[in-house]
Amino acid sequence: MYGVMMLIWRKLAFYAARKVAADPRARAKAAEVARRTGEEARRIATSEDPARAAGQAVRRAGDGLRRRLRPDD
Repeated sequence: MYGVMMLIWRKLAFYAARKVAADPRARAKAAEVARRTGEEARRIATSEDPARAAGQAVRRAGDGLRRRLRPDD
């Protein structure tokens, strides 16, 4: 069962990658997300307290998602 699920996720990942590669706007967005992710990883790695920095990064990401998903008031 595990192998079947992994195969499904793999196919889904490749499908998404092909879709992103075909759309210039999606490629630009993916590059921006990768850049921000790298910056966040660097911030965590160079922090004096990496666990706290990682928690703060997760909180920022969650706050951003909540702002996007909240209906316009």
